[in-house]
Amino acid sequence: MKISKWRGIILVLLFSAAVFIIEFGLNNNNLLIGENQITGLQIAIDSVLTEPNVSVDEEVEQELNENNEAEIIVYLKESAYGNIEEKIRKNSIKSLKDDFELEHEYSSLNGFAGNITESGLEKLKNNPNVESIYLSKTRTIFLQDSLPLINATLVQNKLINNFNLTGKGQTICILDTGINYSHNDLGGCFGDGCKVIAGYDYVNNDNDPYDDNGHGTHVAGIATANDNIKGVAPEANLTIIKVCDAAGDCADADIIAGIDWCNNNRTKFNINVISMSLGASLFSDYCNDDPLAPSINAAVENNITVVIAAGNNGIMEKFQPLLVCKMQLL
Repeated sequence: MKISKWRGIILVLLFSAAVFIIEFGLNNNNLLIGENQITGLQIAIDSVLTEPNVSVDEEVEQELNENNEAEIIVYLKESAYGNIEEKIRKNSIKSLKDDFELEHEYSSLNGFAGNITESGLEKLKNNPNVESIYLSKTRTIFLQDSLPLINATLVQNKLINNFNLTGKGQTICILDTGINYSHNDLGGCFGDGCKVIAGYDYVNNDNDPYDDNGHGTHVAGIATANDNIKGVAPEANLTIIKVCDAAGDCADADIIAGIDWCNNNRTKFNINVISMSLGASLFSDYCNDDPLAPSINAAVENNITVVIAAGNNGIMEKFQPLLVCKMQLL
């Protein structure tokens, strides 16, 4: 009787492993990672034996109860086998089938975002590769004040190693409502040879991050304007990522995609700074509890300074900037 029981357990494990191997497309081949060879069977058995332990934002289930679907952000666990996270990520997305509509697949961090049903959420909860699931919330644009308040003109006149601190050779990646790149103070053009050298629009999913609100243009002007108006770093270049719509609303999933874009293009465009004048209305107790934390922390680990607006609503009112431990509040 005991032998039959164990035989049954072994057969179930082997069957699960076989299905896992087929879905990952590994078949009978070994996966080479560095100097170690890892078989699909090893990965499959580890997944079968790993107990799911998924952290789920309670607001996800509240949203599903009210609207039958929710826009979510999913973070996956780091793989013990090295650089196979893309395969695991794609397999996790594929396994959701019709219960999930993909919006973003992030490459500089192991995660993805999209709209999910209640049954899809249950699948994610039972996926041993999933670490956490957040509701994609909406941030709003914050107001900005100008150069004299931060003594920028004094800094610009200083010389360090015979160079003015004007941002020459550096690139700022701004996540906001876009930019009016036709404005003379912002270079008057978009693309190679312009001040605004590149960008993307995650609201409309196209390559033209044109501003339909005005806030992003205002922020970009404070940062780098260089004609009739002088910004903080007038000789710096810009990459502009539109993550906020015409009303100034900014989805977390789009913001993470924007940070991901800056991370992936940091070498190509020499991106040294990410600027986000965004926030929300509620206060969080711990900085890394924010769903944007992994993407911001990844940027900082890539030597990108991330600056966030804070204090626009006054110190007596509870508010939430993008509360992440490694960012800089402005």
